[in-house]
This record gives sequence, structure tokens and C-alpha cells, in this order.
Amino acid sequence: MSLLLVSAALLLGAPRSAGSTTMRTFHVQRAARVVTQRARRSMPLCTATAPAPSPSVGAGRAADAELFSVAPMMDYTDRHFRHMMRLVSRRAVLYSEMVVANAVHHTLGQMQTGSNEPMIDRWYACSDGHDFGAPRDVLQLGGSEAFTLASASRSALAFPYSAINLNCGCPSERVAGAGAFGASLMRNPEHVASLCAAMGEAVGGKIPITVKCRIGVDDDDSYEQLRNFVDVVSGAGVSHFIVHARKAILNMKLTPAENRVVPPLRHDIVHALVADYESQGIRFTLNGGIGSLPDAEKHLTASPRLEGIMIGRDVCNRPFYYAHVDRVLYSATGAPLADGGLAPSRGEVLTAYAAYAREQLRLGARENGLIKPIHNLFFGVQGARAFRRHLSVLVQEKGARAAVLSFEEAAAHCIPDYAMSVRADAEAWDAPEREWDGVARPPYGGDEGKEPQQRLAVEPGCAAA
Repeated sequence: MSLLLVSAALLLGAPRSAGSTTMRTFHVQRAARVVTQRARRSMPLCTATAPAPSPSVGAGRAADAELFSVAPMMDYTDRHFRHMMRLVSRRAVLYSEMVVANAVHHTLGQMQTGSNEPMIDRWYACSDGHDFGAPRDVLQLGGSEAFTLASASRSALAFPYSAINLNCGCPSERVAGAGAFGASLMRNPEHVASLCAAMGEAVGGKIPITVKCRIGVDDDDSYEQLRNFVDVVSGAGVSHFIVHARKAILNMKLTPAENRVVPPLRHDIVHALVADYESQGIRFTLNGGIGSLPDAEKHLTASPRLEGIMIGRDVCNRPFYYAHVDRVLYSATGAPLADGGLAPSRGEVLTAYAAYAREQLRLGARENGLIKPIHNLFFGVQGARAFRRHLSVLVQEKGARAAVLSFEEAAAHCIPDYAMSVRADAEAWDAPEREWDGVARPPYGGDEGKEPQQRLAVEPGCAAA
């Protein structure tokens, strides 16, 4: 640092021509930035504790309630992402990406000839860390044939899932159009009831069958039609509905992304369902348009009988923010992650995930699938973009396997020590995180009057049903 300061002083004191003023200023500013960055890497950890959550959020709910769940998202919530999220939160309920029942049935047939067994393990594998006393993962299946859905459900019994969910909400053309399942199933509640009955019979009542749906489809979007759907399907033994508070528009050929924006949000309809079915033992989880824990707390407080909140894309964009879930929504406290507790640091999550990734490489997992889950682990802290760039360069220059084996080295190179070591319960949970903008600022609870302007990161979206 002293050498850099001397260099800056020499630049300031050396005689220069008028034509070199711009270059001189550039070098001085560059030296100052390097000094600042190095100084900030050694900044002490801020130990300010975030505001305590409201004690009323979990009141009146069962101890195993799904107060918070991560939405099923194709190409995102695979086994690797769910493993990382289990390191972040012990109590969050993690939904698998949708597994197509027809594909499972076909693969099971091939397994009888001795092939494709690894494919079933890749689709069905559960995350580790079920330390709460019961499984906290849900398998989502997609399909429209009772026989194949029953077969896929029966196969799931070999894995520690807490429930099996039928997808009745995906609006994509491949699923709801040509596939004739997903959101299109809502048009035929009787058929959905028969599918759920077949799935329930296949698992012998050992785990519950649940349904994820929209509030309507195209013009079939009245509250009476939604209630009829719930009445008919619940008659087949389904007692838990996860409801995306938008209708699905299938007759306009909208993309899944457009179906998350064009139909208006109607959270009030889901709250109305909660009130109408309170005495019947039917539970509802609210999904759609919720992007923070204060939002989740607001809805859970407004409807004490609401089973929980499901969030998708925001979890992908800033996964470590949801390390607050156990304390904020479940009122849990405990020791550090390494001691079996509930307040991890980013460094602990990275170290544990890196060990998992190395083992998965040994077992033959695809390298790119192991890299994707940690892209946004450091969202909101200094060095996050540099970390992603570093991994990208490693992939290009040395290959994806080298990048997987260098997770910890890349973080040590790009992320300041305080950001690696700070625990979730030392950070604010009631303010939205922002992507680091490259301007020096006090970490975690510094003088707000000196905070620079920040901009939201533009991150890839996730496709949630």
C-alpha cells in the first residue's frame, strides 16, 4: 500500500506538460482506487444485528408448516441447486424442477434391461441436511396420464421426499399446449382428481399428494370455477394447494416469462380461498410476485391460516438472502452452520458446496450443472461480478472441471474477507439487497448518509410455473 501511495505522490509532484494532464489524473485515480480496495479487504466485520422478526408470523401454525418454499423451476431447482439451498436454509421446503412422468416411465422400462439407472437418480435425488427431523423436499411431477404418474410416484418412495406435487400451473406451449398437461389440466378438474387419486394409491398414503395451480386459465377465471377446481380435486384426497396468484393465458401463445407479467396479480383471491376453506382442513400456499421476506411476512400476518409463501426467481437471483428464512419466519436460532446451527456465512456455504461438488465430479456429474447454483451466491457484496467473471474465464481457458475445482480459490481472489465471514443474522433482512456497484462504501450497516447510489442487478430470470 505504501508503494502505491509513494507512486501517487511522485505522479502529483513530477513536472508534466499540459498534454499529459489527463494521463496523470488517470494514474492517480487508479492508484487511489487500488489503495481503497486493498484497505477494504481488511475491514473488520460489522457485528450489528438485524432487527428481530415479528413473533406472530408462525403463531397458530403447525411446527412442520411450509412457511417458506422455493418454487419448482425448470433448469434451476435441480439437485445441485437444492443442495446449496439446504446449506443456506435448514427449514425451507425445496421443490424439484418438474419431472415429466412419461420420461420416468420410459426410463424405468429401460432400467429393466440394465440401462439408465443413473438418470432416475439424477431426476429424483434429494438434497442433504434434513436435520429438522423430517424431509423438506417436494418432488414435482408433470403429466396427464394416470398410469405414468402412478409409476413415477411409486418410484419416488425410494427417496426421502415429504410430498409429491402435480403441476397444474405451467403455461409453456410445450407443456400446456402440445403436452396437454400443466395449466391446461385446470380446465378438467375431474381428470385432475383422477390423476391425484392414482398417484395417492400408488404411494399407499405414505406421503401426501399436492397440487400447484393458477387462479384460472384464459376465460375460465371466475372465483366460482376456481372453487369448483378445489372442491373436486380435494375430493381425491388433496389437502394442500400451491396457488400462483395469476391466471394462465394459453390462447395468446404467451411465453412463460410473459405469463408471469401480463396476467395481473390477484393475491386477494388466494387469501379468499384461505378464509373460505379454513374449516375444511384444506391448506393454501401463496406464490407469485413475492420477492422479499418482508413481503412474505406481510401475507403470512394478514392470513394467519395461510400455509406459507413460495418464492422462485428472487431465490435464484440472491440465494444467500434467504439464509434469513429460518430465523425470520420459523423464529429459529442456533449455532454456526459448522456446529449444526442455523446461521451460515457465505464462506461456510461455499466451502460445504465445494466439497459436495468435488464428490459429485467423482461420481460423474456434469460440470456446468455444478457451477450454475453458485453464480449468485455473493450477490450484493463487493466482488460478486468479479467472481462470476473469474469462473467464466476459467471455463473458457481451462474447462468447466477446472472451474468446479477452483470455487474456493476464485472466491478468495475476488471476495473480501468480511463478506465471506459475516453470518446471515448480522445482516439486515428487511431491506432489498442491491448488486455491488463498484463504489467504496461501508459494509453492512454503515453510515446511510454516505451510501452511494446503487442500481439493481440485471440477472437472468428463472422460469417458475
